[in-house]
Amino acid sequence: MRYIILDSANKVIATREGPSIAEGEIQSDIGELGQVMQSDGTFITPEPPPLTFDELKQMKVQEMQLAYQTELTSGFVSNASGESLLYGYNQSDQFNFTKQLNAVNAGIAFYPIMWGTKNSQIVSLNESQYKQLCSDANAFEWGLIGKIRTLAGRVMTATTIQELEGITW
Repeated sequence: MRYIILDSANKVIATREGPSIAEGEIQSDIGELGQVMQSDGTFITPEPPPLTFDELKQMKVQEMQLAYQTELTSGFVSNASGESLLYGYNQSDQFNFTKQLNAVNAGIAFYPIMWGTKNSQIVSLNESQYKQLCSDANAFEWGLIGKIRTLAGRVMTATTIQELEGITW
């Protein structure tokens, strides 16, 4: 047999299978957690409460963060090698940029530096070309950081839903 427990608003707060009924339970083959029992014994799933304006703002900030992360990891274009190429910039790429730049700055890098592009092309870079590539990556990332900071600031100072909806990446 299947049993449910309802709260004071007739909302299902527990379900249980067992051979016998316990105090506070009613026998029911229907009714899932969170549903509300109607006076005719049927169950409905209530509509979630409307979001507060602060919750809408938080959702908008999360939307901006996702757009930032998507654009950041899509990569950037650099002419450091002498031709315009798209370079990857996911988390692993960022780590490798930092690690290689540390080797360059410590004077322990091997030259030429063989670096991969986003489309798997390998380019040969000397020290100044690699530093230019890192400078381009840095400018790309900080441009996006500036953009997300500006947009997040606009979100947090928005006072109407229409104003919030008008903020896009």
